Amino acid sequence: KLVHRHPKKIEYKVGASKIFLKQKKFEKVIHLLTPLLKESYDIKYKRHILELLRKAYLWNNQFWKGVSYLEEQIQLEPYNLKLRFRAVHLYQMVKILWRTLPHWKVILKKYPNNKKYLYAYFQALVAGGKIQKAISVLKNLVEREPKNPKYYRHLGKLYVSLFQLEKGRQNYEKAFLLSKEFDREAYDFLAYYFESRGRWKDLVLLLELALNKKDSADFHRLLAELYHRLGNLSKSFIHWEWLYKNNPKDSYLFSRLIETAKNLNKWKYVEDILLQKALQTKDPLLYWQLGKLFWQRKKKKKGFSYFEKAISLIPLDFQKRRELASLYDQEKAYGAEIIHLEFLYQHHQLSSKEIEYLAYLYGLGKREDKRIQLLQNLLQKGSLTFQGLEDLFYAYQDKKELSKALAVLERGISLYPAKKDEFLLKKSEILEAQGKKEEAIQIYIH
Repeated sequence: KLVHRHPKKIEYKVGASKIFLKQKKFEKVIHLLTPLLKESYDIKYKRHILELLRKAYLWNNQFWKGVSYLEEQIQLEPYNLKLRFRAVHLYQMVKILWRTLPHWKVILKKYPNNKKYLYAYFQALVAGGKIQKAISVLKNLVEREPKNPKYYRHLGKLYVSLFQLEKGRQNYEKAFLLSKEFDREAYDFLAYYFESRGRWKDLVLLLELALNKKDSADFHRLLAELYHRLGNLSKSFIHWEWLYKNNPKDSYLFSRLIETAKNLNKWKYVEDILLQKALQTKDPLLYWQLGKLFWQRKKKKKGFSYFEKAISLIPLDFQKRRELASLYDQEKAYGAEIIHLEFLYQHHQLSSKEIEYLAYLYGLGKREDKRIQLLQNLLQKGSLTFQGLEDLFYAYQDKKELSKALAVLERGISLYPAKKDEFLLKKSEILEAQGKKEEAIQIYIH
């Protein structure tokens, strides 16, 4: 009512606006006070008007309009730190930090040693692209608080942004060393820096420090590889073992652990872990690997026992069985070799040449009947070699089965016509032994 009666009385409009503000009638506040800004009046009223308009706009979610009135207030009262702090808070809310710069400059004149305000000022400088000034502020903070890793981390980041990588490294190193927790940002830069320059020992040191802060499989794996590269197999082994124990199903980790243990001559360890794994998984290839391990170490009896265990689990792995037969052959263990060659023969896995060799082994073991049977089968198929044919001939001759010996010769003439004269000569000898001298003479004459 007073406003209507006295429309030119500013104090009534200001008073009414305060009431409307409490009632959250923001539009009425704006309607009453905005025209007053165009008029000239006592400065104290202008302060009130700007304050009320700022609140009305901000509380009515008209952020930037409210901020503009706050900035006008600050122009009227440049050393009013309360207003400056309000402005800083509002700009921080919307993450436009560079706008806080002029306010921090004034605030810091009053509080030059306040670390919290200095740090906020640094953030505003970075947001405003004033990197060198930001570095200067950070150095000031470092002098005041030399064991705060946060400041070194920021310094490292700023120097890297300026492509001053060595200074970046120095500060990131300090941040990483001082930080009680694992500092991912510092670690990532330092790891890249050392790796790109081939500074493997520095990278190893970094990873060892990282492990003290964070027990990570990634760090163990990198250390295992790096120590291997540097020739420190004992340290490499420690990390492969940790990795395997924490992930025993990973075949790659298992193979690397075994490989490293072998290189360190940890044969008992290799045997134990292979056997343990084999018992757990029933994997025949692990038994086979154990066999190779002992074979290479000249402990062949034990090696053969593991080979046999593997074959018992994979009886139809003909390649492995053939390999085992060959190993027995190297050791002249013909009886064991025959067992595996017979199995292969029964499953039609032997070539003609291999069958002949099996026949030869039968001969060494005085098993003539089996020897003759194998050679005779090959002869019938037409795949008997000249040497095999001669062996069969002499076998029949030794047994006095001359008619069968003659049949072998006849078959030999058809299979190996270039050897006809040799076969005929043998034939004449057989005929003569049978008392058929006339036939023998005819062959000689021919």
